[in-house]
Amino acid sequence: MNKPFIFLLFFSFICNAQIFITHENDFLAIDNKDENYTGGLNIELLFEKFNFKQPFYELKDSYNMQTISLGGVGYTPQDLTSVIPVIGDRPYSSLVYLVFGKNSIKLDNSESISSKFLIGNMGGSGPGRVQYFLHDVNFLGSARPNPLGWHNQIGYDGSLVLNYNVRYLKRLNKKLTPQSSFFKNTSYTVGVDLGNYMINLQGGFFVDIVNLNSYPTLGYRNIMIPTKSNFKSNYIEKKNFRGSFFINPFVRIVGYNSTLEGLMFNDKSVYTIPHSEVNRVLFEFNTGIRLLLWERFHLKYTFTARTQEFTGGKKMHYWGGVTIGYTPKKWIH
Repeated sequence: MNKPFIFLLFFSFICNAQIFITHENDFLAIDNKDENYTGGLNIELLFEKFNFKQPFYELKDSYNMQTISLGGVGYTPQDLTSVIPVIGDRPYSSLVYLVFGKNSIKLDNSESISSKFLIGNMGGSGPGRVQYFLHDVNFLGSARPNPLGWHNQIGYDGSLVLNYNVRYLKRLNKKLTPQSSFFKNTSYTVGVDLGNYMINLQGGFFVDIVNLNSYPTLGYRNIMIPTKSNFKSNYIEKKNFRGSFFINPFVRIVGYNSTLEGLMFNDKSVYTIPHSEVNRVLFEFNTGIRLLLWERFHLKYTFTARTQEFTGGKKMHYWGGVTIGYTPKKWIH
């Protein structure tokens, strides 16, 4: 995957794009042993939209940006030493993906919608090799044994998955000023995932409890909007430090989860969780802090907790995520 990542970095330079790099790992949270959702890496670029018809949503009176991202995720059982599947434990599973989509934000900063198309490969060898290496070097102080069961992962040797994902967010506060948004900036969120990777329906809230110097744009999106867009917000000009503390609880209804249930079509995986044992209603809670320094550099930490995903699985799973980002000069207000 080195070449695609290098291409993305080069593309970000020539397009003067915003770039965000996110690493998630359960060792960035509490009480974890490198199991279940063990980690992921995502590189995302944001740039001005292409002028051709696309299957993505645009809000009326909005500013719209293209997004391209490349990344990978991995899931492992609690027992890493077994070379055969452990019945009742989580299956090994991984995904390497490319995403193309669009972010649309109302010019009055009251709504946003993100629609993305994902094409990915489940069952490849890359994520397993990465995890083995990280355990070998005791990454983040891990003392866990090397994983020995990646040859049992879902879709072993590679399987194509396609998904279309939508996230909608609307601010509940009718009118915000830089002063009123310091303590609260509340939005409700709705999301839909459709495809042979995931089928989900989710809804919840996003709340900025503390918003110092008015963090720009709506909700969880790390986006700077250029002045020429006529974007209106409670944004305070010329501040070298901005930040917010946020919470984002939501409920997810699970229609299908290929990382547990196996491939939707022609599945030949060695081991999967029976459909009847997959929990169809999950609660997830995200909280964290995000910073914008000198109008250029983005930093964010997110802590996530998710309830039990299948019968016999871990009652509650936690992980953390760190995002660093850079915004070029052309995007600055």
